[in-house]
Amino acid sequence: MSNRITRRMSRTVAVLLLLALAVGACKPGGTPKPTPMPLPAPRLLFRTPEVGEEQPLDAPIQISFDQPMDRSSVESAFFIAPAVAGKFTWSDDRTVAFKAEGSLARGTRYRVTVASSARNAEGKPLEEPLNFDVKTVGF
Repeated sequence: MSNRITRRMSRTVAVLLLLALAVGACKPGGTPKPTPMPLPAPRLLFRTPEVGEEQPLDAPIQISFDQPMDRSSVESAFFIAPAVAGKFTWSDDRTVAFKAEGSLARGTRYRVTVASSARNAEGKPLEEPLNFDVKTVGF
């Protein structure tokens, strides 16, 4: 009987030892997470108005990027010609809207530029400046 008890205890100890090793090998937090890769250079995802659309006089010009952006660098890289005073509002870290103080001029073509100094949240700049024309509604 004592051999039987000894074998049973040996098996129990072996199972407990294997369980302890398995649990010890696991890291807290579950599955390992991959190391994040640096973001590529930011790109324009979409804009409003789209190509061929006329811009309403009181609507904002909206630009959306494919990744989170450094807000102050985008705002300082934004130019519109002829020059228009306005304010920026961000709906999220990727989307900015420029709203003119007052209204844009009717039947006018504006050139919008976002210089390559605009950077993503990690500090990577645009590969090249964004340029597009916006034509406001006519008479």
